[in-house]
Amino acid sequence: MRLTIAAALAAAAVAGCDALTPDDAADGAATDAPPASEAGEAADGQPGAQPGAPAVVDAAIVQAQIGGFEGAISGAAFWSHPGVPFNGLVVAVDAGGIKAFNVEDGAPVSAVDEPGLDGVAVGYLGVGAPAAGYAVSRRPATGDFAVFAIDNATRALTARASSIGAGGPVDAFCLGRDGAPDAGLALHAFGDGTLTTYGLAEGSDGLAATATFTRPAPAGVVSCAVDDADGGIFALDGTGAVVRFDASGEAAEPFATTPAARPSGLAVALNGLVPGGDTGQCCGQVLVLDGADGVLHVYDRETGAAVGAARIDPSFDVAAVEAASGLGVGYGNYGGALRDGAVAHVTTDDDGAPALKLTPYAGVLNAIDLAYGAPAKPRGTPADDDAEEGFAIDLPAIEP
Repeated sequence: MRLTIAAALAAAAVAGCDALTPDDAADGAATDAPPASEAGEAADGQPGAQPGAPAVVDAAIVQAQIGGFEGAISGAAFWSHPGVPFNGLVVAVDAGGIKAFNVEDGAPVSAVDEPGLDGVAVGYLGVGAPAAGYAVSRRPATGDFAVFAIDNATRALTARASSIGAGGPVDAFCLGRDGAPDAGLALHAFGDGTLTTYGLAEGSDGLAATATFTRPAPAGVVSCAVDDADGGIFALDGTGAVVRFDASGEAAEPFATTPAARPSGLAVALNGLVPGGDTGQCCGQVLVLDGADGVLHVYDRETGAAVGAARIDPSFDVAAVEAASGLGVGYGNYGGALRDGAVAHVTTDDDGAPALKLTPYAGVLNAIDLAYGAPAKPRGTPADDDAEEGFAIDLPAIEP
């Protein structure tokens, strides 16, 4: 059975909106991973070319703030509920462990005490409502990864056994679809000039790495993100350069060079073909956070072209985002103002205490005047059950 994250991907490909592949790069592009600082040196019109940083404009007003953390927050990510958009979660790691909050009102939902975790990423095994959601965090003290299952009914976090170990230093990690036809899940870890990829599977005693391979990668990666449409991996380094690896992992290619003074986060958002619009407006964006001022620099997911930059303005009861240390972006429908996706800045409140500030993703896109279609569904949906047009991925059916 074909599974969709919705049907416009095929239409976009026919119309010339194919995802970037190594053959699309400028002549002479590296076949091995280049230093990320060289990204953006392609000729004008090629991926990585940035004719100039877009002007920063106002974004949608920040919608909500979540506080009450135990020390610094090291990461945030979103989990999509299988049936009720308002019941999605924002998952965060602080000094005390991992915590989950209801997206709609910021209410605490679940927590697991485990001091010493660092960062968090969320992904799914399977497709559609039965898909199993997992949050993964890093244990720097032991060099392995902690895995937490997220229950589809209760939304409770539960620590699971895992056999995923990095075997070396890790500067950044990300989790997402592996691009294979069996709807697999992969964890990618950057460190010491190497990208290590773990294919993940559910076993009788927890989540296990079924396959592992390594490839050269830029040094100094500060954040990474997975393109769930094709399994590609984006990596951001401390200079603001972004490179892209394809899912097969043979090469990294320059994608974009950002003007961020303090590159602090990277995310990929998928959305559908703009209704009645140009196929050039399909099908997603790559976001880079400048931690120095909280500004989001937005790039076309296909070409790497800069399409705008936005700051987050205050609401009547939540202050603006003036600086941030991390970024979480949830594409998909989280209900109400967040029905086109959500953005979480890892920042502080007015008293300097750690906090998350949530902003509608639609507000960011509206601020930069970027037309967009329906959000993709992070879990995917069986094609014959999907009444919407949108972003499609061909995946096999996985029974509950």
